[in-house]
Parts: sequence; C-alpha cells; structure tokens
Amino acid sequence: MGFDKILIFFGIIVVILIFVLGGVVLFSNYFSYVPLNYRITMGILIFSYGAFRLVSMFNKIKDDED
Repeated sequence: MGFDKILIFFGIIVVILIFVLGGVVLFSNYFSYVPLNYRITMGILIFSYGAFRLVSMFNKIKDDED
C-alpha cells in the first residue's frame, strides 16, 4: 500500500466526517441554542465544502491515473 493510497483513504474519511458534521448541524438538536437560520446556513456551507473536497479528490485521483 503506497503513500498515495493512504492519502486517498484519509481524504475519504475526512469527506465523510465533513458530511456527518453538516448533517449534525442541520438535522439534530445538538446546536439548539443556535438560531435555525444560522444552522441552515452553516449546514449548507459545510455540505458545500464536503462536496468541493469530494470533487477535488476525485479529480486528483483521475489525474494521478493518467
């Protein structure tokens, strides 16, 4: 298992954690003290960042294969 494979695995774990954090911010009552409009905004931003990381990771994997 090369170093690149370890970094890809770590990147996947980070993306999953980002999506989980976005889901917790949006859908749980853990941050009930934060106003709902702020939670929605932060949840959308966190999900967007996770999607950006996912797309950039797939592009990097695709470029490394070529």
